Amino acid sequence: MYLEKAQRLINELRAGTRYYQRKIKKLYEALSEAGVGLESIGTSEEELGQLAKKGSKLAAEAFLKSLRQSSNLHEFDQRYKTLLLEMKKGGLELTDIGSSKEEIWQLEREFLINSAREYLERLKQPSFDLVDHYSLLISKLQRGITLDMIGVSEEELDEIISSRCKGRLKNVFDSLRSQPGDPPSGFFLRALLKEICLKMYFSLRYPGRRSRFTRKERALWDLKILRKGTTDPVDFLNRLFYNLFMGELTLEEIGTNKEELLNLLRRNLALAIEDLLYKFRNGLRHPSFLTKKIKYYLQIGGFTLEDFSSSEEELEELTRRYYIEETEFLEMIGAQNQSVARLLEAQ
Repeated sequence: MYLEKAQRLINELRAGTRYYQRKIKKLYEALSEAGVGLESIGTSEEELGQLAKKGSKLAAEAFLKSLRQSSNLHEFDQRYKTLLLEMKKGGLELTDIGSSKEEIWQLEREFLINSAREYLERLKQPSFDLVDHYSLLISKLQRGITLDMIGVSEEELDEIISSRCKGRLKNVFDSLRSQPGDPPSGFFLRALLKEICLKMYFSLRYPGRRSRFTRKERALWDLKILRKGTTDPVDFLNRLFYNLFMGELTLEEIGTNKEELLNLLRRNLALAIEDLLYKFRNGLRHPSFLTKKIKYYLQIGGFTLEDFSSSEEELEELTRRYYIEETEFLEMIGAQNQSVARLLEAQ
């Protein structure tokens, strides 16, 4: 029975099938159950290798047909990955299955353009998230299409973003004005700051402007900031190495070396720790955030709290004081609200 099954499977493989992997696996299982080798069904490892390549070509051709029938970019991307994987298994080129890089790019470009146009239209509508759809639009532009291809200029896109940012700012200000007798809450102030920074975010990430700076120029800018002094040394150092990696650059090509970067990192970490301690002592940030970041920077720089005229006891005392002051503030607000409520009842 198992020998007959193995013979049937080898015949199907010789006839050609895209499901070659599954059939070869079942073939070996049947031979193992029958207790015989490949020679018992008139084949060999060499022939199975050739049949696998034949099956891989059939599978790749089927995947190419499916790729050509894709209805959207996500579908195209998934099917293209499957096609590439199959081609790698069979050692195939696009020309082996009747296609070319030009055809693939033509298919991809059409989907990219349609997808980018969709995100552009959504950017114009307040009901869609600004940051998410801007990022999605940029991700399509970074894959080789241009703004011209989707019917918009840099100036027009900038105007769309500016208009959306202004609209969001107006909403925040309207919310602030709706509470005339109360001081702005932390929530609204954070929202306001976020919206003000949003325009800066877009101007920095704008595709046309970003492309005007080379990786070397960006790395040199990060190095300049580190040399000047910053309270975010880890972020700038990570960015510098990222730009070096993406630009295939060396430290020597931007005029620095490992020793200088280590010294800059340690010097800037000291600045950052002093800044965090200042914020801690003046109640400018939540203590849990500050404590974690201070200890993180101390560990990286090989410092101790004593190096900055501080101690664990001081951090604990500052944390305790922060929560006492916060509790007193909330109690004061609660008392004011009760007074207002009594006045309203009297009316």
